[in-house]
Amino acid sequence: MLGGGDGADGFEFRGRLEFQSEYDSGVGVGAGNRDRITDFDRSGGDSFDVTLSPRVNAFVGDGPVGKGEVGFYESSKLTIIVGNDDADPATEFEIEIVGTGLRLTAQDFAL
Repeated sequence: MLGGGDGADGFEFRGRLEFQSEYDSGVGVGAGNRDRITDFDRSGGDSFDVTLSPRVNAFVGDGPVGKGEVGFYESSKLTIIVGNDDADPATEFEIEIVGTGLRLTAQDFAL
């Protein structure tokens, strides 16, 4: 679980580097898979930084995520950020945010 408290927080995601076999945040529900953010607050200046995953270069909102894209969907009181950072169309990482109705935009991400 991740929480930043008061003030602007940058939640940084590091994608898989060439020598790594795993991502910081996995795909799916359960311990050891998704990172979970408990207090995302856009009005406080919180944001997501995926610049260390250099293959991610576009935000697609709540649409389907393809190669090199990041987006989100809502399910069961959670907002799930999904991303792809390799050459196939499958999702490589997911990050949970507690809460829905966040209406994430490209401005919430450093790409």
